[in-house]
Amino acid sequence: MRRGRSYWKMNTALLHDEIFQEQLRQRWAEWSKQIKNEDLASAATRGDHDGRMAEVLETAGDAR
Repeated sequence: MRRGRSYWKMNTALLHDEIFQEQLRQRWAEWSKQIKNEDLASAATRGDHDGRMAEVLETAGDAR
């Protein structure tokens, strides 16, 4: 079965959830530290940042 194009859509209701907000702050700090330790030029060329941020948000939303 062939799949068509798709996109990731964030559930914006999570932005008002206090638990989600705290988890996002914590994960954002961790993610930012990791990014600083990587070669940003090669990561940007690969397009990893968007996918990694989506993964962080998805994981934080699942933890609710």
